[in-house]
Amino acid sequence: MIPKLRRKITIVIMTVMCLFLLGILGFSINSVHHMLQVQTARAVRSPMQREEHDPKFRTPVAAATLSDDGELHIENNQIDFLTEDQIREYITQLSQEEKDSGEIGRERLAYLRHSVPNGTFYVFADTQVDRQFAREQIRNMLLLSAFALICFFITSFLLARWMVRPVARTWDKQRQFVADASHELKTPLTVILSNTEMIARSGVITDPRNLQRLDNISAESKRMRSLVESLLSLARSDNAPDRPPTEIISLSFQVSSAILTLEPSVYDAGHRLVTEIDPDLSMYANSGEITQLVEILIDNACKYSDPGSEILLTLSALSKKEAQLRVRSYGIPLTPRECTEIFERFSRTDASREVTHGYGLGLSIATSIVKHCKGTISAESDGQRTNLFKVRLPLAVSPAGTSSISA
Repeated sequence: MIPKLRRKITIVIMTVMCLFLLGILGFSINSVHHMLQVQTARAVRSPMQREEHDPKFRTPVAAATLSDDGELHIENNQIDFLTEDQIREYITQLSQEEKDSGEIGRERLAYLRHSVPNGTFYVFADTQVDRQFAREQIRNMLLLSAFALICFFITSFLLARWMVRPVARTWDKQRQFVADASHELKTPLTVILSNTEMIARSGVITDPRNLQRLDNISAESKRMRSLVESLLSLARSDNAPDRPPTEIISLSFQVSSAILTLEPSVYDAGHRLVTEIDPDLSMYANSGEITQLVEILIDNACKYSDPGSEILLTLSALSKKEAQLRVRSYGIPLTPRECTEIFERFSRTDASREVTHGYGLGLSIATSIVKHCKGTISAESDGQRTNLFKVRLPLAVSPAGTSSISA
């Protein structure tokens, strides 16, 4: 939970910083383009507004007048690579154009055309230096922005760690308390259960009401022991290092073995278990965790299925790299909100579905197991009668297409 919270805070800070930086970058680039446009406009209009040689103006220009009788008179040419023949060629080309301003030639010369008495006045401006300067400015701004993003990321990461530190300390204390309390409760619960059973078998108590009280004590103690074991399981998963399993097991064999163990209890609960399991599927996992995962899903289906209904479990390969475990049951449908929240700790469904006692920890433990195996778990419902739990698990396949499997 803490790493996830830290990532979210980092993402939020980086998003705000990036939006702010993009705004500044966009404004700066727009300013550079506007400056280039202004500079170009000044260049092509300058011959009409200044003396021929203006030391303050750095953009090279060429000016020529084409008389009505076709005579070309070049008044000024500060562009080194532009010859008289090229000017004549460009003017001939522009005489067929309707626009009085724009760019022409592969050099992208800016031009302006203006009518004068007895002819047309043309101005050409070489803006290559200005465009190169604008490109360098934009490149420098992009490099500076990239450096700023790196600094923002480091700052956001350190700031997120500092903000989450109090929460992390509280969370660690809470996990340690749950683990210690659960461990300490196991011994007195074991003593209560054993002494209750010994008293019940001794025959000392013959009053039916007292015997019923002993049964109640035993039943509630077993429920409490189940809760304590679930809490211990969650505490172990929280404190365990986040390292993927390294042992390859036969997924098909492990699921089949778990089903053989569960079939009697499913039958006693009044349900019929139907299975469809693809052979030769293997993955990196702990065999005990896979067994516990199947037990949780089947137990959950038994609790919330209609009496006498069928429970369908399928294990199939979705691809060469992924398998899917599905458990389908029939009963009161889950709501869209429950399909998401049901995997949270101590999550309870709607009161209309609470036909049995539970603590809302089973599916949370299943989620921890699936995450440890680098898989995903989800629930869905058709909104009428069918509930479906889907678990996607990565398969382990050697380069030759076969797996080394330990059952």
